Formats: sequence, C-alpha cells, structure tokens
Amino acid sequence: MLTAYSCYKTTTSHGTFTATTDTLPLGGGVDTLKWTSQNATSANIDNGIGTVAISGSKAITVTTTTVFKLTLTGSSGSTTTYVKSVIVKTLLPIGHLLLQPNPLPINGGKVTFKWTSQNATYGPN
Repeated sequence: MLTAYSCYKTTTSHGTFTATTDTLPLGGGVDTLKWTSQNATSANIDNGIGTVAISGSKAITVTTTTVFKLTLTGSSGSTTTYVKSVIVKTLLPIGHLLLQPNPLPINGGKVTFKWTSQNATYGPN
C-alpha cells in the first residue's frame, strides 16, 4: 500500500527596522524610518503611519520621543514585530533659589524665599 503525504514548509516573516538617527535635537525634526522584510505579505507601522509597502522607507516628523512598531505578517499568518525608538533631546530643568536678606540674620528673623525655574513641568507651589 502506498500512502501519499503532503509537506508544507511554513516560513515566518522577518526583516529589519531602522531609523536614520536614534536621537534628534531639542524640538525634534525629520527622521527616516527604513525597513526590509522577507516572507511578508503585509506591513504596518503604528503611530499614525499605517499600512506600508513590505520594504521601504518613510520620512517622518518627530517632536517628542516616540516608539515605532513595525508589524510584518506572513502568508502562514505569522506576525513579527520590530520596535524602533527615536529620542528627542530635552532641556534639563534649571532652578534658582534666593534667600533674602543676604546674608541671613545671625539671631534669626524673617527670611524670604524666592525661586525661578526653567524647563520644569512642576515645582513648589
């Protein structure tokens, strides 16, 4: 008796995902995402980019640090996800504290605190 068997080779989708630069200057700028794939039938990049060619590049404007995910789907239904971060530099918070009077009274007394800050999102109230 002769029995026939069918064999199917399933291949998973895979590829690469890069950005022209990993770090952008203060305020952000334009970067280019680039990707390649093998055995993929579709590709999608999140953060409002959407469906893209299975290999290609796209110029993007980044104003804050952003993580992009490339999802490749293959004919076997397999999905592979790649993550790329683009970091936008930020200024460090700077604070100044002033005590008045200066010099401070030796025997105690009223002291006034004054402060200023830059690039801070919260501070003393």
